Amino acid sequence: MNSNLIHVDQEGYFRDTVTLPQMVVDDSTKSKFLNLMALEMCPGGVRRYHITSYICLLDNLIDHALDVRELRARGVLVNCLGSDQQVADLFNELATNRTPDLHAYVDIINGIHAHLKSRYKAHLATAYNTHFSTPWSMIATLAAALGLFFSAVQAWYSAKL
Repeated sequence: MNSNLIHVDQEGYFRDTVTLPQMVVDDSTKSKFLNLMALEMCPGGVRRYHITSYICLLDNLIDHALDVRELRARGVLVNCLGSDQQVADLFNELATNRTPDLHAYVDIINGIHAHLKSRYKAHLATAYNTHFSTPWSMIATLAAALGLFFSAVQAWYSAKL
């Protein structure tokens, strides 16, 4: 893992960020993480489960190839493994039957849950992604709104006369 930190905008228009280290995913990633998680479980160890908890956090963020693509676009993952689906499958497999330290990433998890519970932000983000994904869609929506406004004003003045 690279020690450089990358800011990930959950919804860029609201500037809610989660900071994750950049990770190169390649053919050695699975064995490295399996060995690190096994080391955490050794008798006499600290038993803090930082690696296991991090893998479980990533598994919560990654279910499908689209999730990997989003993390790649944000600079969090560098995929040297193959397809994005292979990376998603890797993290889903690594986290299977793992028990994380529930306090390790509690602030991040609570922040994500609070953000997702905000209906206003969720609906606004959905509307923004659906209707304003390109500058032309914004211009077309504004033109339609202005057309409706001017039609209403014209109808009002016609009714007044």
